[in-house]
This record gives sequence, structure tokens and C-alpha cells, in this order.
Amino acid sequence: MRRYPHALLLTCAGLGAVLAASCADAPSPDGAACTRDAQCASGLCYPSRCLDPDGDEDGDGLSNQVEHDLRSDPARADSDGDGLADLAEVGADPANPRDSDGDGTPDVLESAIADADLDCLPDQNDPDDARRESDLAVVARAVCRTRGVCAPAGLVSVVCLQLTIDGVLSSEAVCDYDQVPDFDGNVEVRCDGLDNDCDGRTDEDVGYLEGGGVIRALGEVCAGTGACAMQHGLVECGPSSRAICSVNHGGSSFAGAQSDLECDAEDNDCDGQTDEGVTWTNPSSGGVRLFGQPCVARGVCGLASGVVECAPGTSDGICSTEPGASDDRSAPEVCDGADNDCDGLTDEGLRLDLGGVLLPLGASCGRGACAGGEVICGSAGKPVCSTSRLATAGLERCDGVDEDCDGLTDEPEGLALGCPTVGVCAELTLTGARCDEDGLLACAFAPEGVYAGEQEVACDGRDDDCDGAVDEGFATSEGLALGAACAGQGACAGGSGTVVCAPPLDGEPSRAVCSADLAGTPETCDGVDEDCDGATDEPASASPGGGICATVGVCATAAAPPSCVAGSWACAYEALATWEPSEVRCDGLDNDCDGRVDEGLPRAPSGALDAWPGAQPPGRDGWPTAAGAGVAW
Repeated sequence: MRRYPHALLLTCAGLGAVLAASCADAPSPDGAACTRDAQCASGLCYPSRCLDPDGDEDGDGLSNQVEHDLRSDPARADSDGDGLADLAEVGADPANPRDSDGDGTPDVLESAIADADLDCLPDQNDPDDARRESDLAVVARAVCRTRGVCAPAGLVSVVCLQLTIDGVLSSEAVCDYDQVPDFDGNVEVRCDGLDNDCDGRTDEDVGYLEGGGVIRALGEVCAGTGACAMQHGLVECGPSSRAICSVNHGGSSFAGAQSDLECDAEDNDCDGQTDEGVTWTNPSSGGVRLFGQPCVARGVCGLASGVVECAPGTSDGICSTEPGASDDRSAPEVCDGADNDCDGLTDEGLRLDLGGVLLPLGASCGRGACAGGEVICGSAGKPVCSTSRLATAGLERCDGVDEDCDGLTDEPEGLALGCPTVGVCAELTLTGARCDEDGLLACAFAPEGVYAGEQEVACDGRDDDCDGAVDEGFATSEGLALGAACAGQGACAGGSGTVVCAPPLDGEPSRAVCSADLAGTPETCDGVDEDCDGATDEPASASPGGGICATVGVCATAAAPPSCVAGSWACAYEALATWEPSEVRCDGLDNDCDGRVDEGLPRAPSGALDAWPGAQPPGRDGWPTAAGAGVAW
């Protein structure tokens, strides 16, 4: 580094005003502000500061003095802004800087990416930046790869494109390497001792993949593969232009190994391939696939992609999704139009059992209402008759048709399915079902007498006919339905209520009445409707005798409801000759219709008798004797 004596500065500092002007023009030291080189003792002003000639302001490896001499920028490591460092563009001898195009301007001052004349020759490679180069061969040699396999003349061609980007006209060279033999592109992939990517280096990108995923470069110590894994050699170029370990098959120090004769997932011949002699033939297409290659099996086994592997217990290949393989996708055959067992056949061996008769797919089928069908695959994966959807679930109707298609017509079991199960029937036990003489369904339940049949017979708040409706069809004599508003009648007139079911009377079924009429009293023979039923002076009961007239003894022959006559009840048996209000005749009859015969009557035999054996019949013990002589009782 240049050094300047401080004494000079002190002397100037101590000068008087007379010499002040002369001191103002003295050169400034390094680091002082400046506007031109002459102001600096070093003679270097960049851009507004005096620089040390031996320093490296931009740290690019070139001293400030060298950059000053080259006219490059000491404050910028890339003076021409082309992405290349100044030191790289200058070269090893700054006194003779690199000048790629020989135009007298060093590369450090000419951009390697700018193209002033748009001829696809970067200014750094263009000896005349103001004239377009018309010879594309010159352009190709300047901008395309020309080393290695690209070196022979005429193999590499170029096209110069004119582009406008964001309103700025520019050029772009497109190199064509299609005619270059063994060209690998941007990355070396062949191990053949050639510079296949034309970058000046040979086989720099190839390597040998060792066990454990370690990549060994050419010349490095390596371990073999497969059966040779315990041996060590050097990485070298082997057959097929790939890097191998020298102890492997095809290597310079390969000692030999058994060939891959068995399918065992092992690399027995040290060639980096496993069971390469094993193949699998696609039974559908006849195509052959090698061990480890993707394969597509038959049937459902082909829905997932497999790989060729060793068939268990053999030296043959098998697709991994086939039956018996590692990823077996087969299943028992079902009726679904697919090859489930992966044997190349679809729905084979499946039969429909129709009453002991086994029918194959496509056969005619169906009985009863299902006649005329065909055996097909059902949704459950089993053969079915195509018309089976017409069959009822066992239900039969009284119509002479086999609705459930089981070969039987109107069978009790099927008829029973049509019997009601709601209302009171839900609480009963179905004991039978049949078709009656009118061809209608007749259902029997236990206990008997609860199920009303097909029509409600009692207004009792229950569904007696088991049709899901309660007391339907019941109404008052005026036609008012249950729940309707109503007015009382007879002695109940003036009251109001709603139509309800009245309790049954004397064994008669209940009926619909106005709730106001339930306040009625038993009917009397007085011209008034005391029981509020709309009828006047009718017997209290519809039973024989109406609850008023006797119905036993001699009265049984004239059992009839009483009639109201002049305010009194009259019975029909009063006109009988044998009827007596009370027993007066001893005739073996119940003349007063009280259930007793000749009760309370004395017996006086006619004639003079000393004895009357058997005169008192059984059941008449204790009768009193009549007064008179000669009577023996």
C-alpha cells in the first residue's frame, strides 16, 4: 500500500493565510471526498471517494488500480452487469485481459448477455457489435456447446429469433443438437468415457448406486450387489453405458456367479436385476411382462394394478393381484356379471334352485303370477328369476292365483298374512285363515267373539273390525256421527252434549247416543220418553217379556214384549186359558209363571179311599192334606 508522510499534512496545516490557496490544491489521501482522479493522491476517485490503489473496493479479487487501468468499475464486482464476475472475465493475467471476440475491448467491459446488433452473438463474442453476423455457423460456434461429442463441425446448428418483450426488441439463439450422436442434453447420463453433455467434462454426472442408497462416483471404492454384495471393487463404466462396481456382472474384476434360474427375489448373478428371467404372460392379451413390471390380471383382480412376482413354490411369474399371489384380489364367484374368481369366466356354475330344480342363467323360470321369467343375477349376488319381483312376500288372496309364486294357490299360510293385525286383532291369536263359500277371506281368532268381522258391531271405543278405524259408521238415529254436537230428547230435552257410545243394555250392542240422553231413567207406561231414546212407553229391555212380562211356565208359549194399555203394562200371555195370576189348579203346570208348579195347593182325592199309594209324586213332599175321612197321605 502506498503511504504518504504525515509531515506534509502538518506543514500545510501550519501554513499561514498566504499559502492557504496552494494547500487547497494538494492531492487528497485515500478515503477523502473527491470529484475527479486528480484530487486524489492515489489518482483513483470512485465514485466520489479517493481509493487505495492496492485495495479491492468491490472484493472481486482485482485491485482498485487494475480495475482503474482496465476501465472496469472498482466499486462493482460485475462491471458489465452480465452475471459474470470481473475476475473471471479478466482471466489470470490482468495485463492481458481476456477478449473473446478480439475486438480490443476486454470481456470485463463487454456484456455476455447484451446483443447490440441483434444477431444472436452476445457483444462479448461479437467482434463487430454494430453489424449483424449472417453466418449462423459462426453464431453456433460462439453460443452453442462445441466441446465433447458436439465438437465435430456441422453437427450443431442454431436459429436466431427476434423477440419483442415488454416493447423491447431482443434476440434469442436456439441451438439444435439433434444431429449430435450420443448427446445427453444438460446432464451426463451415459458412462462411456465421452463428454456427452458437451461441457468439457467426461462422465461427471454418472454414479453407481450402492446398497443403502449411497451413490459412488467413478473411481470410488464400491460394494457389489446381489450375491456379490460382500465383495469390493471400483466404480467403472460397464456394459450398456452405465456405471457399475467392478466386482459386479460385466465388471472388470467380476469373479462369476450363478445365473438367475430360480424365482427367489434375489439377484443371484450380480447384475443389479432380480429374477430378470422370470416372466408372466397375460392370459387375456398374450402380452409378456418381466419380473417387477406392472401387470393387469383378469376379472376383478385387474381393477388394481399389480406387479410381476414369483409364483409361490414355482420358478414362474405371477401377477401380484391374481389368486394365490401376495395381493390376491380374487373372491368367490357371485352372480353380478363380473369375474370374481379371476379365472376368465363370468358367473360360471351358478344355478337358481326353483323347488329342487337347478336352473342356469338365461333359463326360463317362474310359477304362478311369476310365470314367463328368465334366470338373471339379482342385486344380492345370487341368481333370481326376473319376474320374482312380481311375487308377494308369501301373501295369498282368495282369487285362485299363486301370488307368492311358490307353486301353491290360496294356501292357509299365505292367506293368514292377509288377516288384520291392528285393533283388537293385535291382542288376539290368529287360529286360522280360509276362503269362504263366497270367495272371501275368513280369519279366525282366539278367543272367539271379539273380532267383529268386516264391520263394527259395537260402539265401544275399540277397533272391533280391525281395520285401523274406531267405531266408524256409528251415528245417532238423526245421522249425527260420533263427536258431533247434539241436543237431548224426550225427558232429556233441553240438554246438550256430543254424540258418544252408550253402554250396552241387556246384552244389546252399544250404540251412538247424545251424551245428554244418558241422564234418562227407565221407561214406564205413562206416555213419556223417560229413557230419552226417542221412543215412548217401549219396554225397558228388548229381551222376551221386555223385563216386565214373565217368560217361564205357561207364559213361555206367549213370550212377547209387553204393551202399554191405558197406563198399564199388558202381557200377551194374559189371554191364555192356562194362565192364572196365582196357582188355583193342581194340574202339574206353572200357571202363574213363577217357576214353580202347583205351589201352595191342597190335594183332595175323589171317592172313598183308605190308601193312595204313590199319590204324592217326587218333588211334592210336604204338601198339606185335604180335610176328610178316609184320606191316607
